[in-house]
Amino acid sequence: MDKSEKIRPCAVECRDLSIGHRDGRPLFRHLDLVLPKGEVTSLLGVNGSGKSTLIKTICGFIPPVGGEISIAGRRSCEYSREEMARTVGVVLTERGAEGGLTVYETVSLGRYPYTDFLGRMKAEDIAAVEQALEEVGIANKRDCHLSRMSDGERQKVMIAKAIAQNCPIVVLDEPTAFLDVAARIRTMELLRKISREGDRAILISTHDLDLALRMSDNLWIMSPDTGVIQGPVAEVVERGGLRYILGDDMETGRYASLYDTRR
Repeated sequence: MDKSEKIRPCAVECRDLSIGHRDGRPLFRHLDLVLPKGEVTSLLGVNGSGKSTLIKTICGFIPPVGGEISIAGRRSCEYSREEMARTVGVVLTERGAEGGLTVYETVSLGRYPYTDFLGRMKAEDIAAVEQALEEVGIANKRDCHLSRMSDGERQKVMIAKAIAQNCPIVVLDEPTAFLDVAARIRTMELLRKISREGDRAILISTHDLDLALRMSDNLWIMSPDTGVIQGPVAEVVERGGLRYILGDDMETGRYASLYDTRR
């Protein structure tokens, strides 16, 4: 763990973590990671590097092969399913079965961990849904069906659903995939906004290197040699972390304009 990471408040801390497939075969061993509060962290790596496995392990979808994960200062293995749903909001790339629902109905699903067994919402649940709709700027489309919305609009709805869960940690798998350039930028701006205003820890798995470098606070880069390289964007770049994504092209300067992090 970097010295700079030790002094920053964290939402997730992984200690001596080993991750792997469900059959127990390890992909990475002895990872020490910190996900800071109030900031956007982008998880980068080539295809097949283990990004999805790491995300699923942190979210509790698959168990760690070894080591420990602490979420909000408490070991993840101590969380019930309901407690985890109230703490970590997950936005996946795959389209679910929400197409027949309206925007309001979909975002309301984020309150499921707080409702009774009949799914009835109380006043505070309704207020959380309304606030989430306003926060992502889709309150005016509350009655629209998802099946009639663009990919960018659908992504906003899924983010609003995670916000409605009132989770201090939000994990997104490829949130800008299949979006046009303008929609990708707006999505990242939205995530930066909600991370700061809600003091939420945002973890994004992405292949969009340009946006990750320019709009993230921190990087996690999957490396088969050193595990996961982590830290503030400029620091990771200075330490040569991008070579595990760009390979020899980084040494030739072919993509120099991407990793010039001066803003």
